[in-house]
Amino acid sequence: MSIFSKISRRFLISYIIILIIPNITGYISYRVSIDAAKASSIEASLMLLKQSKEVLERRMAEVEGFTRQLSINQDMIKLINERMQGNLYNVYGLWKNARDMISYSQTNDFLENFYIYLNNYNVILAQGSAFYRLEHYYELYHYNNLSFNEWEKTFLHQSHHSEIYQLSPFTRRTEQTSVITFIQSLPLDSFNNPQATVVIVIDEKKISSFLGSISDQYNGWAHITDSKGNTLLQTGIDDTQFKALSLSQLEKGSESSEQRNNTIIISIRSEKNGWLYTAGIPKQTLMKKANTIKHITWSLTAVELLVGLLIGFLLAYRNSAPLKQLENDLKRQIPLLRDAFVKRLIASEFQSTQEIMAIAAQTKVGLIGDFGNVGIVQINGYGGIDSKEILNELSVARLVVKKMLEEIDNSQMMTNLGSDQIVILFTSSSELDDLWQRKVEQILERLTFIADRDYRMSITVAMGSMYQSLFDISRSFDEAKQAIEYAIFTNKDGTIWYQNITKETVMYYYPIELEQRLQNTIKVGDFEEVKRIITNIFHLNFEVRELSLDMKNQLIGELKGTMLKLLDQKTFQDSELTWVIKSEIVQILPTDGIEQFKIDMEKAIEKLCNLIVKRKHEQYNETIDKIKRYIEEMYMDPELSLFRIAEQVGKQEKYISQFYKEQTGDNLSDYLEKLRISKASELLTEKRLTIDEIALSVGYHSSHSFRRAFKRILGILPSTYRQSDE
Repeated sequence: MSIFSKISRRFLISYIIILIIPNITGYISYRVSIDAAKASSIEASLMLLKQSKEVLERRMAEVEGFTRQLSINQDMIKLINERMQGNLYNVYGLWKNARDMISYSQTNDFLENFYIYLNNYNVILAQGSAFYRLEHYYELYHYNNLSFNEWEKTFLHQSHHSEIYQLSPFTRRTEQTSVITFIQSLPLDSFNNPQATVVIVIDEKKISSFLGSISDQYNGWAHITDSKGNTLLQTGIDDTQFKALSLSQLEKGSESSEQRNNTIIISIRSEKNGWLYTAGIPKQTLMKKANTIKHITWSLTAVELLVGLLIGFLLAYRNSAPLKQLENDLKRQIPLLRDAFVKRLIASEFQSTQEIMAIAAQTKVGLIGDFGNVGIVQINGYGGIDSKEILNELSVARLVVKKMLEEIDNSQMMTNLGSDQIVILFTSSSELDDLWQRKVEQILERLTFIADRDYRMSITVAMGSMYQSLFDISRSFDEAKQAIEYAIFTNKDGTIWYQNITKETVMYYYPIELEQRLQNTIKVGDFEEVKRIITNIFHLNFEVRELSLDMKNQLIGELKGTMLKLLDQKTFQDSELTWVIKSEIVQILPTDGIEQFKIDMEKAIEKLCNLIVKRKHEQYNETIDKIKRYIEEMYMDPELSLFRIAEQVGKQEKYISQFYKEQTGDNLSDYLEKLRISKASELLTEKRLTIDEIALSVGYHSSHSFRRAFKRILGILPSTYRQSDE
């Protein structure tokens, strides 16, 4: 058996679905984990940037505090307030303050390079030294983008209050670097006429050290601007690249994070000085741990799927093998089932049209319609010979004939009849006419011609007249049998139609099969079908045949006997109407004429059918009442089920549900629910029990299911119903 068979594929699909469901759940969990890892990494980076900001602001606060200390230093106050006497300098005072400045650089590495310009002496004091000529200081320490005059004007001769000069290229002796500059005039309140200026030069490397973890650990970049947008620090990115990002403006104390070109950009605006701290971290670096989890997860998932699919293939193959074998066995049985179906059809063994259609669907027999003809194919030349070799030869001959018929027209049904005969059913969806008969004759002529030409086989075909319902097939079959007997007796070949043979008038036509069908139809109570059968019997015997008076009387006696035998059955003996009908049948005499006899028989049968239908309704009503009584007794039981109800009334569970629906128009489950809600409504008005207690007392497992049912039936909740009653 192929693993890709239909049954195997169905098994495999179910296994794949079972395999996919946990993978979908796992994928959702994986996505949540990845998003959580990403959020955690961004949060950690944001925290790192905040810590760097806080440390830098603390250092800058220390720098500002240093200028305040200088503003209250008595030696410095005395020095900046002195007046220069001619060309004489207070050498000792200058030397002492320059020496004292050395100790400040040891408290904060931002103070490693600072100087104080004294207006009264036009001198620059640096750590441990004094520059009496400003040009000498400029030669050693100067901004690459400022001339001496620009530097002197910008830094020394203007008033400054805790100002930050933007990041600029700077030369310190022979070393090239970039610095930001903190400038403060002394005294602190000297807005227009400063007496001294404190200038603190902070190397970019000192500031970058606080953000080094971002560039070193995450391979990212950092950028700091002041409140005016001037660059104070840049590492890993230049001004042009930073401005190209066009980041949105932030209010003081706010922060943001966004993704640009696979880079997570985190920004913080200081609430103290308005500086903007920005860090850019590559997403790949930030998600390194998450990507490791991702690769491991996908690898394990791929392995699990491959193993699962392999196991699914094996299980699908193993579990589908028995079903495939069963399917093959059933397929081999279908021809036998079809053959049995056709045999039952021509023998009129079915009780209803529904039964015929159901079995036809199961055996995949295509019943085109209710009209058609029955024919019998006789293979000639083997009469009276029953040796084993001849029987084998006949078996082959039947197969050949069937094969030829299928090739000519495969719409008909066939079955074997004895060793040398085949029954054929030609079906149509509309009433038959001359064109239909001509079509059938052409098929049979073609069959006879091919059999003779290719196989030297002589066959005779006998056709019954048209049947007009599926129950009438047996009559057409009986006619075909009479026609084939006539053909054999008269030694005729070709196609013989029943209506064209000389009718035998010695005997009437009322076989036992037809009598049984008439009785079964009466038992069902289908009066219209009974009338059709009786009409057909009268047509075949009094119109098609020319019976003698004795044969007519004998047939009438047979029909009356059929009815009397039926009325003698135990089913009808307990009714007074049965005796009335029996009396009417006995009193029917053939002397009144055939038509009157038919009318009287139909009247008696109609009464009997009405009695049967009435009894059925009474039985149905009794069953319905029994069901309702049982439900009214047991509705309080939460375990009351359709199975228990069916068991109580002695019927099948499926039958009970369909039967109740057909008789009342309601579903049985709806009736039970309405009854429970009705009882619950009464208890709600009494106000003795709580809603939970009422739910249990009327057969609900929980108050939740009771409330939903109450709302569905009455449109309001139980609590609302109780309040409205109050």
